[in-house]
Amino acid sequence: MVFSELGQIEEYVRYIHLGLLALCAWLVITADLTAAKSVFRPLTNKDFGNLHRKHTVLSWSLCLLWLTGAFIIWNTTKFQVSEFSPKLVAKLIVVSILTLNACIIGRLALPFMERNKDKTLGQLPFYIRERIAICGSISTASWVSAACLGAIPELKTASAEELVVLLGATYAAFLIFATVFAVATSIRQPKPIPVAP
Repeated sequence: MVFSELGQIEEYVRYIHLGLLALCAWLVITADLTAAKSVFRPLTNKDFGNLHRKHTVLSWSLCLLWLTGAFIIWNTTKFQVSEFSPKLVAKLIVVSILTLNACIIGRLALPFMERNKDKTLGQLPFYIRERIAICGSISTASWVSAACLGAIPELKTASAEELVVLLGATYAAFLIFATVFAVATSIRQPKPIPVAP
């Protein structure tokens, strides 16, 4: 296959890759908004059905993102690690974190919330609320980081040290927000009313 044909294929694959990114961003935002209802009221079966469907589509979309991304990397570097730029390495790390976190949400966080669907988020123990909030914050930090790495031209030539500082600050900010959120959603449980003898 001639190089011009490969270049044309890569262009189409990039469009598919960007489309998948947009789809994933929409799924994450709408799923987060659904899950956020648990701050105010227990989630319904309809809410959980919605979350499961979106997580399934998101999981398949992530698989396709890995495939399209792998093709783009192969076409530009032939998988020669010496050809990997700091930005590409940062992208791979961010997407790996994102994928692992999506697995944790699907296997642990979502089933746990469903088992406790009669409770609001604030009625769960603090350590559970914090873990759920951390899953959400890592997801958001990863998608924000991936979007910045793809959309900000200045990051194309950024050094590894600059990217470590930028991404470290992004994840740290969202993790701090997760802890604050977990504390803020705490509610005081009503004391039982004593029964008259």
